[in-house]
Formats: sequence, C-alpha cells, structure tokens
Amino acid sequence: MPTVLCIDDNPTNRRLVERIVWLRAHLALLEAPNGKDGLELARRQRPDLILLDLNLPDLQGDQVLAALKAASDTRPIPVIIVTAESEREGFQRLYVMGALECLVKPLNVARLLELLDELVPA
Repeated sequence: MPTVLCIDDNPTNRRLVERIVWLRAHLALLEAPNGKDGLELARRQRPDLILLDLNLPDLQGDQVLAALKAASDTRPIPVIIVTAESEREGFQRLYVMGALECLVKPLNVARLLELLDELVPA
C-alpha cells in the first residue's frame, strides 16, 4: 500500500493530515513528531511521499530535507514542505535543495489532494 509520511511536531496538524489522507483510501499514513524520528521512518519504510514541517523541535525542516536528499535510499522520495512561514522568497532555497512543493498553513486541502493524486496515484 502506498505510504505518506507526515513529519510535524504539532498533533493537530498531524490529525488534519490524517483526515486528508483518509480521503484517499489507497494510502497509508506514517507520522513522526520530530526530524530524527522522521528520518528514521523514511529510511526504514521508504514512503512514497513525505510531508515535512519546517519548524521541528530537534532538527529544522531544511536539515531533514538535506539529510533525505543526501542519502541514496531516500533521495528519490518526493518531499512537500508544509509550513506556517509565509515568506515565499525562502521557498526558492528549499526547491533548490530538492523540495517538490511548499504549502503554507493553513493547508489548502484541495491542493494537497491534487498533489496526493498526482504523486501517489491509486
């Protein structure tokens, strides 16, 4: 079953992602409350897509993104940044680092569903 990994320290945000992913019955969801656990899950489970918050309690999201893209086993996994930061100028750096998309919270549910359908089809 295709899998989405949500790396976000906020339980409310993880619940929202859970509800959105639930709308796509063919997807399973993995969750990590911090960057270290997220990296470990990504390496062990190799999800089909990663939703990554930028502000994590242990590692910053850009550090997690860099680690994911530096490792040959996780490099191909698409990463979507999900952030409360609205400074879109900083997003260019994340795209250069390998992020596929940057979504600003509150999440545009329709856009996230589009991305799920595009990146992890049934």
